[in-house]
Amino acid sequence: MTEHEALILPIAHSLGEDLLKQVAFVGGATVSLHLDDAQPIDISSTKDVDFIVSVSSYYGYQQLSEELGRRGFKLSIPEKGDEAPMCRFECAGILVDVMPD
Repeated sequence: MTEHEALILPIAHSLGEDLLKQVAFVGGATVSLHLDDAQPIDISSTKDVDFIVSVSSYYGYQQLSEELGRRGFKLSIPEKGDEAPMCRFECAGILVDVMPD
């Protein structure tokens, strides 16, 4: 299992089959999923998992956030002075950016 797979798999498991069908994983954690073992390149590591999800309103995003909370995702509040996107959650000790399309 690659470092990237080790980040994505717990998140996919926490999402469950129904929500997993509604998201698209993007960003650095997906790079190794697009490569085969024969490609001798250095893949940079990443500290988070990013996915996009289709929601059409703020209310829809709030509903999604509540459902994610029931599945073990917690809104990540940055420490004073730290910068983080408003869509950042934490799940299974992994930072997750949940970006509406």
